[in-house]
Amino acid sequence: MAVTTADIGGIEKLAGILGSAGERLALRCEPSRVGRLLIGAVGGELIAPDDGRVSVTIEIEDERDPFAITGFEPVGRGAWRRGHVVVCTNVCSSGFDLRLTLDGDHPSFTFRRRPPIAAKAAGIFASRARQLTLLTLLAYPAMWWAARNGRAPIHVSAFEASGHTMLVAGPAGVGKSTVLQQEVASGARPVSDNLCVTDGVRVWPVSEPMRIEGADGKRAPHGRAEKPFDSRPGEVVPRVIVALRRGPAGVRRLDPPAAARAIVAGTYMAGELRRFWSFAATLAAATEVGPSHPPVIAVAEALSRALPCVEVTREATDDPPVSMLVMRPGLEREGVA
Repeated sequence: MAVTTADIGGIEKLAGILGSAGERLALRCEPSRVGRLLIGAVGGELIAPDDGRVSVTIEIEDERDPFAITGFEPVGRGAWRRGHVVVCTNVCSSGFDLRLTLDGDHPSFTFRRRPPIAAKAAGIFASRARQLTLLTLLAYPAMWWAARNGRAPIHVSAFEASGHTMLVAGPAGVGKSTVLQQEVASGARPVSDNLCVTDGVRVWPVSEPMRIEGADGKRAPHGRAEKPFDSRPGEVVPRVIVALRRGPAGVRRLDPPAAARAIVAGTYMAGELRRFWSFAATLAAATEVGPSHPPVIAVAEALSRALPCVEVTREATDDPPVSMLVMRPGLEREGVA
């Protein structure tokens, strides 16, 4: 059963289960304003608590006191550890402090909002601050534990069209979200707007809203608005890699190294992941668990070697859908579709 805004209107704590990055998150949130922010972004995929196994726990407390660090040893600036507990202040410059507790094979992330004065004045509801809050509280913890479990983040859009899952790679601003919006309007099933994790064979979407032009919803960066996903697959096996470029509409075959380069370059250029690398490295150093840096290049190369790769150029939003270009008969004979 999905959790909706109405469900949390009069209760003190939001609680639900959320699938993200191949993990199953137990989410609890006490501050009602933050709870509404989370519901507005991922409410379509948040289900009511159940008795099923969860792999990650995330709790946002209403407490404003700092986490205790007496007896902790410093890991780096703003990070301390003692045993299986790690404390970070103002994690990812989000205004939230973090306490991570590892209980065997289960991480529990506890956040408290304690912003510096400048961040407090800005609030968490401006579009960029809102996006950073969602990344810090939901996406980054799931992606860090996914990396520990052998999956690396990539910055791609993904959708299922005519039975084929397509990964669309390219730098921010090239039009990946526009492609996804066009494909969904034509009947495709969305998988990811921007963030996925992969082991080089399978792909799992990271929980996030779509950020598209012309949508009704909370304002997002670059003149877009947030629209939550209603439903999407939790795991897919891609069939085609599409490297997206701007230019006259067309499509051509692409060799695997060029396709891998498009995935890797787009991933490291992505603003959504700018703070993730230090987040992951800090937790890996503090816990001695998981990689200090996820194997982005290795998984991109594995995908590109295994799958047909094409380059699609588009210069206008009303160009033919990417799936129509990729699935055309000439490319079918070449083994793309």
